[in-house]
Amino acid sequence: IILNDNDKNAYNNLIINKKKFTDENIKIYNLDYKNLLNTMSNKVDIVYLDPPYNKYDYEEILNDIINSKILNKDALIIIESSKKLSLNYPLLKERKYGKKYIYIFMI
Repeated sequence: IILNDNDKNAYNNLIINKKKFTDENIKIYNLDYKNLLNTMSNKVDIVYLDPPYNKYDYEEILNDIINSKILNKDALIIIESSKKLSLNYPLLKERKYGKKYIYIFMI
């Protein structure tokens, strides 16, 4: 399990919450997502993104993740957004919860 948050307070909360789990394979980072992608050597099955709304280009983030080669075959990318998205990737599911949208892509 790899957890990352660029926000220092959120990162500190991840550190605190990690202590509640017995799994020793949880790695926590405080990096910009591009720096994290450059440091990762593990392949993953699921990526969950909840970037600061309106700060990042979601298409760019997906491109960066795919180009980084960290995804296993048929990996899922889940994006939380405050706005309706239209991205050029195969959409598996889309849901709206209150003011948030959840998108699931299979890559």
